[in-house]
Amino acid sequence: MGRLRFVCVWLSAALAATLLASNALAWEFRMGGAFNYIYEFYGQQGAKGFFGVFDLDRSVGVGGVGPLAGDYANLNLWAGRQVGRSANDFAAGSDAVKHYQNLELWPDFQLNRAIRFRAKYRLGAYGDPVNSDYLINTRPGVNVATSDGQWTMWWVTAQTPVGIIVVGKRPEAFGTGLQFNGESNNTTEGVALVAPYGPLRISFAFRPQWFLQPDLEINTRNSFFNILDKNNLRQLSFRFFTTYQAGPIDAGIFWAGMRWHAGKESQSPTLTSPPGTRTVFHPYDVVLNLGTFYVKFNNGWAFFNTELAYYNECTTTLEAVVPGPRYKESWRYMAEAGVFSGPAKVSFLYAFMPGPDRRGGALINKQPFTQGAGQGAYDVFRPYSFLMGYAYGSGVNAFNINGDGYINAASVLATRLDYALAANLNLFGAFLWAERSSHGYPWGHLRPNQTATVTRGVNATGGLVDNITWTPSLTYRQYTGAPNIPDTALGWEVTAGLDWKLLEKYTLAGLFAYWQPGKWFNYACIDRGTPGWDTQTDASPLYPFGANPDRRIDPVIGASISLTVDF
Repeated sequence: MGRLRFVCVWLSAALAATLLASNALAWEFRMGGAFNYIYEFYGQQGAKGFFGVFDLDRSVGVGGVGPLAGDYANLNLWAGRQVGRSANDFAAGSDAVKHYQNLELWPDFQLNRAIRFRAKYRLGAYGDPVNSDYLINTRPGVNVATSDGQWTMWWVTAQTPVGIIVVGKRPEAFGTGLQFNGESNNTTEGVALVAPYGPLRISFAFRPQWFLQPDLEINTRNSFFNILDKNNLRQLSFRFFTTYQAGPIDAGIFWAGMRWHAGKESQSPTLTSPPGTRTVFHPYDVVLNLGTFYVKFNNGWAFFNTELAYYNECTTTLEAVVPGPRYKESWRYMAEAGVFSGPAKVSFLYAFMPGPDRRGGALINKQPFTQGAGQGAYDVFRPYSFLMGYAYGSGVNAFNINGDGYINAASVLATRLDYALAANLNLFGAFLWAERSSHGYPWGHLRPNQTATVTRGVNATGGLVDNITWTPSLTYRQYTGAPNIPDTALGWEVTAGLDWKLLEKYTLAGLFAYWQPGKWFNYACIDRGTPGWDTQTDASPLYPFGANPDRRIDPVIGASISLTVDF
């Protein structure tokens, strides 16, 4: 009996080992990733800030509610979005810093020869799922959570006889990133079929529905109580692209067509409505077409990249609504060229992104499309600009979904020189100049504001009391009737830095940037030294809407030091 038990145990162990071995052969696992440890600094080189002289505020307040006269005196440095991810872009002094870290993992499971599962796993700040970073030393303690990991994407690819079928949330990268910047921002979730034919790839994708936020130019709120209601802002989307890659040439064309409808069945009561009343929801239909064409060329000693992107949107409604743009169309384009000479690389960039069309103090019905957060061209401009683009969003809230800034509504000329001092050490310097591409922004477009957060508590006598916390933030406003900004200069920026690979997959990087803001910001930013800037209108005798073009804005500097460990 003992011998039989021994044989059974041995056979069970052998069978288990065989099954484990077969599973190991069927599954393959690979993972890439990067750990980033970063320090950033931003500062103004003088007391003449974007919004006037430091520590001076001549606001008068409105009706004694909210901020009163002088409450904006300590909102001195406009530090840019990178040190104010919670919409608090201001600092009381002349400089601000951010010291943070994050971790990104890209697991790849090869289930068998045909099927792969891929995903992205990110560690940032605890409780914040939107591209957050853990600020150094804000959660000390061996049992205190600094991060909660989040799966930001996951998708499955299957190799079939007719092509590759792709399902799930994944990056949408195409061309140079001017239109579809999937390397840093864009995602797509449609079902796609990609068919390769030698150097040619043809793809078709379909997405039957997704929830979309309401058009706030037509309705101030979305009244649907169930986002799965088919009457909700439903969308039908088709995508098609083809690329050709052979030798030094990489070219492609992309088209996407979408349409959605919001029905008047959305009408529903609100908390502030009297009983028996319903909010008015104006039904509307939208047809959207967008696309892009790109060409890349690189033969080892010279390169050329160009992209032409197109956007067309038509919104129709059968009811009278608040006036605003109902038709949008635009073209934007970029061209980048350069040469390689031994350890040196010289690059030149020109880009044009249309800005809004504003006449008689208001936006017109036929409006150029201004690229939004869903398609921000961050990767196009980041090698040339650290401050104007990445930190300040070129002054028009041009930040992608991740919060990274880019340049928008502007014409850009830039150049960059890279020099490999050693095989593991690259030095670079860049110069960028930009002009606003339209006169579609009013005087006083940028101004400090304070938003109220109300929390209910109990006072000493047991009664309820509302505690109001005022948080400073930057506001972007389109004032009807305000004059257009006549000057288009956004200024110039110089950046210098290095990338030093201390060890394999262990890189130290640093840069320093200097930006002299252009005259456009003198009109766009209010001057807190103007008496009553917070209540001024076009009837003001001196400077309309609180702006003061006859002043100087001191230059801004920025710096970054980072350590990256690649997996």
